[in-house]
Amino acid sequence: MNIEFNWIAILTATIAGTVVAGIWYSKLFGKSWRELTGVTEADSKKAGKTPILILVVSNFITTLGMGFILNQLQPESDLSKFIFSILISSIIWLSFSATTLMTNNTFELKPKKLTWINIAYQFTLFIVIALTLTFFS
Repeated sequence: MNIEFNWIAILTATIAGTVVAGIWYSKLFGKSWRELTGVTEADSKKAGKTPILILVVSNFITTLGMGFILNQLQPESDLSKFIFSILISSIIWLSFSATTLMTNNTFELKPKKLTWINIAYQFTLFIVIALTLTFFS
């Protein structure tokens, strides 16, 4: 097993994932997300930079994992790199992220709309990270 990372790709994909979060939870679904979670702008300001730091670190770890998986599996595939990346990131999203969010939010009695906002965000995040990594490969 050969473990190599393109650190420019990892950094760029991490930034791209962070941009997706910023757009998703502000412009696209910010109002709905705040209503469904009860998190106010004042709450966000009070939390300071900690949530952003956790977001960036989480995106970095997600990007490393995605990069490793794509790097290990791509040589075995006859599909185009971009189609392969979309397929693999979708499988990872469905197998780990979507199912975990759905289960946790169901037991925590979270609103279904909130669950779908977060699940769709995770899907978009995984696709953007995978395509960014593939672009640099």
